Amino acid sequence: MTKHLLQVVLFFIAFQTIAYAKDAASPSESKAIMAQLIEIAEVSLSGLPTGEMTDRYLSYFAANPTLLPAGQAALTGREAIQDFYNGAFRDIVIESNIYRDPVIVVNGDMATRRYIGTAVLKIADQPDPVSATNLYLDVLIKEGGEWKMLWHSWVPVDWE
Repeated sequence: MTKHLLQVVLFFIAFQTIAYAKDAASPSESKAIMAQLIEIAEVSLSGLPTGEMTDRYLSYFAANPTLLPAGQAALTGREAIQDFYNGAFRDIVIESNIYRDPVIVVNGDMATRRYIGTAVLKIADQPDPVSATNLYLDVLIKEGGEWKMLWHSWVPVDWE
């Protein structure tokens, strides 16, 4: 047990060292990935009709993406993700959406982006808005010279 734990810790340290060394060499890529996150937050507050908002969200996904919504089965492919977001945007209005504490690691044409998001949502048939805080993890790849989400996932965070 102790030997296995030591191997895991050493692997983690080696991976982080390599990942941060790669990230340090590409600050413009990290900035581009952060700028994309800001754009995504702006789309959620745009007030666009459901179909248009979904199309804008899909533009940030890779050709064959996976979405792992909290507490649900993974959805693979653009059509499944489009159906998910069309249903979600039909039933809610996002009143505010703040992303914070991003950690971005770039390794060549692949990157990870971890961040916390807090949204205030007005849900259909509910009188009062609700607040939701989630921890997000994205795996991004370069497609056509742009960063696209290959994997987008979140889990709820309860800080209290």
